[in-house]
Amino acid sequence: MDRFSVRNGLQEFANQNNCSTTTRRRIWQVFAKRHVLVDKGRNVRYDVVEDILAYFGQEYQFDNSPFDNKDNCNRLNKYICERCEWYKVYDFIEYYLDYCIGKYTVATIIGEFNIILEDERTGYHIIDGIVTPITNSAEIDTIEKALINSPDHVMQSVKKALKLFSDRGAPDYNNAIKEMITAVEALCCTIVEGGEDTLGKAINKFADYGIVLHDNLTTAIKNLYKYTCNEDGKRHGGTTFIESDVEDARFMLVTCSAIINLLMVKWEKAKENKNA
Repeated sequence: MDRFSVRNGLQEFANQNNCSTTTRRRIWQVFAKRHVLVDKGRNVRYDVVEDILAYFGQEYQFDNSPFDNKDNCNRLNKYICERCEWYKVYDFIEYYLDYCIGKYTVATIIGEFNIILEDERTGYHIIDGIVTPITNSAEIDTIEKALINSPDHVMQSVKKALKLFSDRGAPDYNNAIKEMITAVEALCCTIVEGGEDTLGKAINKFADYGIVLHDNLTTAIKNLYKYTCNEDGKRHGGTTFIESDVEDARFMLVTCSAIINLLMVKWEKAKENKNA
């Protein structure tokens, strides 16, 4: 997966400073307490230190001389806390979170990082291992629930949308919107076992599967789909459509996540009623 700075195209913005010294040091402490600041005799994983140094090594021009664990930790500490560009700190977070999968409780580590990002007012929050510019707690909760509770193929579309939205260097809001409505459509078709259906056709079958939505809500979801499928719209490659902006994409990311969450609850209740 492309790291934060690559995904956000931020190498060219080297004079920006969106990560204070205090933020850097606090982020380092989350890492250090598991790999540096440990009691003697503990089984500590130093391989991640070497891996991260290797990841950043080419640009920072680390030499190839041998170093012991303490030296490697000191080198990485200076790089993260003093020398690297601000956006590389977020690369460090994402790289480390990838490393932690299967080795540590990732949710705990993400929680520790997010406390720091919020305390330091960085304007970022980690969702599903991605450092993203969404900080509203209600919006975050809605998106995270859609990621956690939905079927895998629906979740993958939400993940794609989140990455496209979070790409600050070249955000692709149109395709982020497309992925979100695709996620809603995929869920609707899964519920009614209609692999060839469109969103509208699938929703029309909901009553047969014990799912009842208010007529106005059904119409609203269909109109949301039409909004993304108009003749110059996002899903059909129109050439005259005016590019969506961040507000459009954020609205669709949160609203479609809320729709997914609603439909998941309705679907689970319908299955329970059927089996009762």
